[in-house]
Amino acid sequence: MASKTTLVLKDNAGVAMDPALVGDAGPAILETWFPGQEDGNIVADLLFGVENPPASRR
Repeated sequence: MASKTTLVLKDNAGVAMDPALVGDAGPAILETWFPGQEDGNIVADLLFGVENPPASRR
């Protein structure tokens, strides 16, 4: 898998994933639940590094 792959999941329930996708060899995984009208902007900010998920949990 490419070293800069990001898997974006936009869902409203947990998703069963192949274990090969998880771990050091897998992609970065961003999962959003219950997206609202700002969903696209939030995902873009995270993907392009404008926001940092741990910093946005304050």
